[in-house]
Amino acid sequence: MRKAVVILLGLIFLGPHKGQAIGSKVWRQWIHQASQMSNPKQRDQALWRLGLKGILYQRNKDAERILKFLLKSPFLSQDEVHLNLGRLYYQERRFKKAIQEYQKVPLLSEFWLEAKEEMAWAYLKIGKPDRALSQLETLLTPYFSSLVQPEAYYLASLIHLKTCNYEGVFKVSAQFKKAYKKRIRHLEQIRRGELSKTQKDLIFKNSSFNFETVGAQAYELPSLFYKDTLFLKSLRQFHKNPSVHKVQKVIQRLQALAQRDLKAIKDTIHLLQVVEAEVIQRLYGGPKAVMQATRGPQPRKGQLVFPVDPKEVWIDELDSYQVNTSSCPYYKKVGRL
Repeated sequence: MRKAVVILLGLIFLGPHKGQAIGSKVWRQWIHQASQMSNPKQRDQALWRLGLKGILYQRNKDAERILKFLLKSPFLSQDEVHLNLGRLYYQERRFKKAIQEYQKVPLLSEFWLEAKEEMAWAYLKIGKPDRALSQLETLLTPYFSSLVQPEAYYLASLIHLKTCNYEGVFKVSAQFKKAYKKRIRHLEQIRRGELSKTQKDLIFKNSSFNFETVGAQAYELPSLFYKDTLFLKSLRQFHKNPSVHKVQKVIQRLQALAQRDLKAIKDTIHLLQVVEAEVIQRLYGGPKAVMQATRGPQPRKGQLVFPVDPKEVWIDELDSYQVNTSSCPYYKKVGRL
């Protein structure tokens, strides 16, 4: 039985390559073998990998059934299951269903930030930029600046452009520069393989990580490095039998992750510049038109203003924040993109 489990997990992990189809017969066989495992934990882990693979290879109905079944599993993170159900529905363009799943990821979950960002994209897709911006205002507070993905800044800038809050576009760009100026230097050092003593102590003296154990050092390290399977694999090998070669393997994976983050930052800088250029192109009507077009969102009566001091964060009020997007008078004069 143990041999069969190893073979099945190997098939799930290794084949087929991305872009290749999974035949219905093979897929049904995998599901049947996984569901017949006598060990419930191994069964659920095998089904989990099949569910993720189903999303990747567009086996959406099967993936949905598997993930819904796994919502009852005591061996898996229910928050992560909800997050991936949201991704499945987003992929199918069932954006309202995706939002419902993202909303089930609680505030204290390690997947909460990812759910908030993806929910913002879903709200934008259904024509609710105000709700999308609400999610992003939460993400872009200084409290989360070391954890949020750079693409979130581009999305916020894009929404400000679409709602003609041109002042907001430049504020987001300024926020991005402030949040990432030092981070880029840290990532460049890691890309060159230069880890500080503090970073080495954190990496090599721990066998498992989460947001709490990483703490403030998350700002200096590749984003979500502690969820990367190749990093964790190389780290386990180091702890099992430490050697200089295995230290290098861990550092090499961190270098690759740093390079990935630097590319994402570079791409976001380019996108922010494109949005800024569009704003400049639109604002040729003179100072009066500019002032009319840059009033920005105004809070409605009884609405939470978040926050008065941008350095303050009220955790219990984050999900209550709503944004009222302004009308776009000047944009109507200039015309559409």
